[in-house]
Amino acid sequence: MDTGTFRGLITLILIFAFIGIALWAYSKRRKPDFDEAANLPLPTTMSYRPVTSTLRVNATAKRIPATTGEIRIYE
Repeated sequence: MDTGTFRGLITLILIFAFIGIALWAYSKRRKPDFDEAANLPLPTTMSYRPVTSTLRVNATAKRIPATTGEIRIYE
């Protein structure tokens, strides 16, 4: 079995796996679960804390607070 045949078989297996997961997720048996999840309440408070302090890496670095981390822009 050469590399091309092996890659073709792996691709075919992954296509069938994707189709199987998509059919399972969108089957009529899953609809009640999705309807229940759609009606769950959302949290009223945010659970993140913005970045307020960092280490200085460079004298020209500017701090830009972000919700998930920090972005440094160098000029």
